[in-house]
Amino acid sequence: MTAFSHTVSYKSTSSDTSQAGRFHRVASGWSTMLAIRVFGVLYQRAFGYSHGLDSITPNIESLWKELWRFNSVWMGL
Repeated sequence: MTAFSHTVSYKSTSSDTSQAGRFHRVASGWSTMLAIRVFGVLYQRAFGYSHGLDSITPNIESLWKELWRFNSVWMGL
C-alpha cells in the first residue's frame, strides 16, 4: 500500500502583497469617506435639534436650502 503524500508549498509573490496593499488602501479610503459622511449627518441633526428646526418651520427653507444646494453640487462632482 502506498502512502499518499503531497507537499504544497506557498510562495509569496509581489502580486499577493500588492493586492493586499490595494485592498487596505481602498478600505481605508471608503472608511474615511463613510466617517466624514456620518459626522456630517450627525452634525446637521444636532444643529437642527439645538435650534428647534424641523420640516414644518418656515425658516427651514432659508437655513437648509443653501446646505442642500451645496451638498447636491458637491456630491455631483
